[in-house]
Amino acid sequence: MYRLCQFQAVYALEHVRKEEQKKFEASRRKYFKRSRTLLLKHKGKLKADELETVSLILSLSKPLAEAYYLKELAYDFFGS
Repeated sequence: MYRLCQFQAVYALEHVRKEEQKKFEASRRKYFKRSRTLLLKHKGKLKADELETVSLILSLSKPLAEAYYLKELAYDFFGS
C-alpha cells in the first residue's frame, strides 16, 4: 500500500510538471525537464544549493508548487 501511494504522489507531480513545462518558452522548458530528479527527491535529502534551485522552480509555477508540497506530505505521512 505504501509503495502504491508513493507512486501516485510521484505520478501526480510528474503530470503537473510536464503540463506546466509545456506553457514555457524553449529555454525554460529545458530547465524544467532537467529539474525532474530534484523535484522527486525528498526535501530533507536536498543540499542547500539544490533546495535553492527547487524553491526557484516552484516560484515559477503555483500548480507545480502545490503538487510538490502534496508529494512531500505523502512522503512524510508514509515515512519515506
